[in-house]
Amino acid sequence: MMKKIFRAVGYVLGLLLIGGLIRLRWITGRGWGVEGIDRHKDLPGDDVILRPHEVLTHAIRIDAPPDEVWPWIVQMGVERAGWYTPRWIDKYLWRVGTISIDRIDPELQSLEVGQRIQDGPKGTADFEVRDVQENRALVLHSRRHPRTGVPPDMSSPDPGPYLDFSWSFVLEEAPGNSTLLLIRTRGAAHVPWLIQRLAWVVWPMLDFAMARWMLLGIKDRAENESAATNMHGRS
Repeated sequence: MMKKIFRAVGYVLGLLLIGGLIRLRWITGRGWGVEGIDRHKDLPGDDVILRPHEVLTHAIRIDAPPDEVWPWIVQMGVERAGWYTPRWIDKYLWRVGTISIDRIDPELQSLEVGQRIQDGPKGTADFEVRDVQENRALVLHSRRHPRTGVPPDMSSPDPGPYLDFSWSFVLEEAPGNSTLLLIRTRGAAHVPWLIQRLAWVVWPMLDFAMARWMLLGIKDRAENESAATNMHGRS
């Protein structure tokens, strides 16, 4: 009798867990900060991954014009300005020694198409710059092993499992001399079927958290810098 009760309780808890994950996946898959925004509209970088398994768009309004937000975008990356995630994320999760900086670095204000931006220790995950439109858009592209981050050998007949995704940072002018900053991820998981199903659940959650951290980090830095610049200009 007790075994049947425990089994029934286990089934109920399992269904609740699955239902909760599906619900969380649905919420995060809709994006963060996109209320009132057409999250399906065409953006720069949409042509990098032509058949994505997932398309995720997030946004935030920043009280600074695009030309004051752009310097924070163009300097991002490991061994550069960081990704503007919280300090504890920089220190304990990424573990690559790059702490996100709170200033604009004049030496990091130039990017060219084809340039590589590190996203981990050298020899592992990185991004290729696919498009740079000053004050408008930065498009990055990465292929990496889902566990090690090492780029696959695409010249091989069997490159093994890998994630293939683009990351677009798009700045749009908004009312009040402000900026609408959008982050879009378009990704495909070239992995075994079971892992692909797991990625379908987990990827939106991770992307949601990362995009939210980054957007808030960029907003805070850009608005503080803009306010300081305007204050000095009036004095």
